Amino acid sequence: MTTYRIIAGRLVWQIQTWGNPDHPPLVFLHGFTWDGASWAEVAERLSDRYYCVAPDLPGHGDSWSPEPVSDWSFTRVVDSLEEALQEVGLTRAHLVGYSMGGRLALQLALRPVFGLDGLVLIGASTGLATVEERQARVQSDAELAQRLVAEGTEAFLERWMAQPLFDSLRGTDPERLARLNSGRSGQDPVELAAALVTMGTGGQPYLLEALEGLDTPTLLVVGEHDAKFRALNEQMLARLPQGRLEVVPGCGHSVPFERPEELSALISAFIAEAPLASSST
Repeated sequence: MTTYRIIAGRLVWQIQTWGNPDHPPLVFLHGFTWDGASWAEVAERLSDRYYCVAPDLPGHGDSWSPEPVSDWSFTRVVDSLEEALQEVGLTRAHLVGYSMGGRLALQLALRPVFGLDGLVLIGASTGLATVEERQARVQSDAELAQRLVAEGTEAFLERWMAQPLFDSLRGTDPERLARLNSGRSGQDPVELAAALVTMGTGGQPYLLEALEGLDTPTLLVVGEHDAKFRALNEQMLARLPQGRLEVVPGCGHSVPFERPEELSALISAFIAEAPLASSST
């Protein structure tokens, strides 16, 4: 893994890369509380064929803003991310996003950013349909962010990972889980709290209907036991002109960490088969 920094979109970005820059690029966007390095198990499996690029998203890892992250918005984060990808010289890429990163990836894919060859969304959603739902979620996330600042990152992570959403991840080998979690508890609670509010589902524009205009081949991935997101992704699949849904057996929401080998194989096969015809499973 190689790590470097760039300045783009009024943000200092830390970016991790794996593989040969001359190979086709894959851009990975991580979930809330993780960072670019959390993609290592997936990226290392793909780095013999692809150039894997994974930024630390705002409020996470070692990316930082010279102005308060709390002043940002979901759309502004996407603006900055777009500039960062252009700054590193990407003119074509496949885009892979998990959970929070999947929401950002979807918003980015709906823009004419660069030659987007394919989109992989893992445990992602299109946002909340009504203003009332979004306002309620913003309020809920704001209260959660206050708790994060008050109790600190390590205590918050224990509470966060105790959610039923992550039940299946707790079955991971303890030593491997410790490696995955290394560095997460050291993240700044104020910046992480700002990221929760900025990039939470309440701040995301509602995008379900916009999927009908997305002509990019799209792979949706969910865990078998992730009932909520499986239902959401089935709704998404019905709108996508070139979509496919893959359900990973015996897995919950945290597909990149529970099943990195299977996910890597799905991504590789998807790239090899694109463009896709409209299909379903």
